[in-house]
Amino acid sequence: MKTYVSSKSLIQLQTDLISLSERLQEIYDLLKNNETELGEDWLDEKFVEFEEEFKSSREKITEMSERYNYWANKYLPPIIETVQRYENSGVTLNK
Repeated sequence: MKTYVSSKSLIQLQTDLISLSERLQEIYDLLKNNETELGEDWLDEKFVEFEEEFKSSREKITEMSERYNYWANKYLPPIIETVQRYENSGVTLNK
């Protein structure tokens, strides 16, 4: 099976990854702020347990955001440039 890659589809993927990365960061910030506010009113052993358990989830959200940002801003740009060069030369790329 052949898949034809266009710069337009790659640019759309790049835009989507950037958007997803930003949304994940917003979710992280919201959750962290809510946890901080909650910690001001809830200070017992269970909160510490909750905070530790939730910490790994926050780290995963941040890691995903960073990965999507890497793909969008480091990995895709040179590929997009290559595809655009081929498109401008009239040659199509198969993947």
